[in-house]
Amino acid sequence: MGGSAGSSILGPKKSNVKPLRSLVAKNNRTDLTVKRKQQQQLHHQPDKHQYQQQQLHTQPDRHQHQQQKHPLRSTIVNNENVNTINDIQNTANHVNNPSATATINPLSTVIHPPVVPAAALPEEPEMFVDPASLGFRVTIDCSCPSNPHAIGPKWSPEAIEEQAYLHEVFSTMPGVFDDEDEDTFDIAMATEYSNEIFNYMRELEYRYLPDSDYMEHQPEINWEKRARLVDWLVRIHEYCNMLPETLFLTVHYIDRFLTLKGITQDKFQLVGLVALFVAAKYEEITFPTVDEVAAMAQNEYSVDEILRAERYLINLLDFNLGWPGPMSFLRRSSKADNYDSDTRTLAKYLLETTVMDQRFVSAPPSWTAAAAHYLSRRILDRGKWSSAHVYFSGYNEEQLKPAVEVMIQCCADASKSHRAIYNKYADARFKKASVHVREWMTFMGYRN
Repeated sequence: MGGSAGSSILGPKKSNVKPLRSLVAKNNRTDLTVKRKQQQQLHHQPDKHQYQQQQLHTQPDRHQHQQQKHPLRSTIVNNENVNTINDIQNTANHVNNPSATATINPLSTVIHPPVVPAAALPEEPEMFVDPASLGFRVTIDCSCPSNPHAIGPKWSPEAIEEQAYLHEVFSTMPGVFDDEDEDTFDIAMATEYSNEIFNYMRELEYRYLPDSDYMEHQPEINWEKRARLVDWLVRIHEYCNMLPETLFLTVHYIDRFLTLKGITQDKFQLVGLVALFVAAKYEEITFPTVDEVAAMAQNEYSVDEILRAERYLINLLDFNLGWPGPMSFLRRSSKADNYDSDTRTLAKYLLETTVMDQRFVSAPPSWTAAAAHYLSRRILDRGKWSSAHVYFSGYNEEQLKPAVEVMIQCCADASKSHRAIYNKYADARFKKASVHVREWMTFMGYRN
């Protein structure tokens, strides 16, 4: 087994030192290879003018490819609706007849992707902004047998093109999110990411929309009982001095829960109580304890029942508790008013009236916020809905008219439709917004 130094069982050990001649030859070959590649790139480099012409000729194909992406967005939402329908069908055992099968109309929520015809494109395709980059803008048909008057925004090719144009204008306008804008120096505003943040929020608001026809599959409750429950929650919300976001999130949790699960009447109040409990944890700095929540319902439900119901609600919502409520979108559109306090306070009152009305169940919060802002400016005579309002809210005047008409109907008889909300905003700390709206309604002839 012995051996001389520098050898092994594989033979004598080879030296790692290469001859100088081989190294020089290798470097020469490398230099020749590099020169050949550089010459080939020079010979094959396309003319700059020819390349630009090719880009202009192929631009319509790029736009056609972008249009093909919209059905994919619609398919994603429709697949989520199908999953929701399957969940409702699986809970048919909660109906009085356990063997009964719920009759579901899968077209109760129809998503139509926005399509921009080629004739509507600008003359220079490179200046066109893909509407998909401006947010999740789709038309929803919310009407159904159990909620025939449900409403939602409608998107026409003209409205999408208008948003694309305003996006180009305001993204380079002096005084908007630049050094001349005071919001630029506010860390909380995150102006460098604001467009991306709100585009994402618009996608989320559609992803988590409840079904407008969920009451059709509820065995023991109806829209009138839902209105009474929300009215009771409004009074608790005011008593606890909670944020407006908490109220909107509470009602959203209730509607999403009822979309996925059938509930009996004796557990209906428990659903609302737990929804308020979870929403307060999500939005508030300090929130009620579980014992205080039980006391709100006069201890009709035990602490253990409330905690078990809380776990059940969170699991049913698949821990998707984040939702962009209307207050975020109202603050966004208020930038066009320079954050006018009176306008926004009045808009808050109009927004809260929507939680009582079944027609707004499937309405996106960005749309209801824009409609409340529009009507508030109209009541206070603050001028027209300008291009800045269209840009920051995301909706033009024609798109907001259906929601504004329903809000006026809700305010025509406040004592009947939203008594607790009216009394809340009649207080001086809310600048008596509800009283001002009632006086304007009387002056305009909308109420007797």
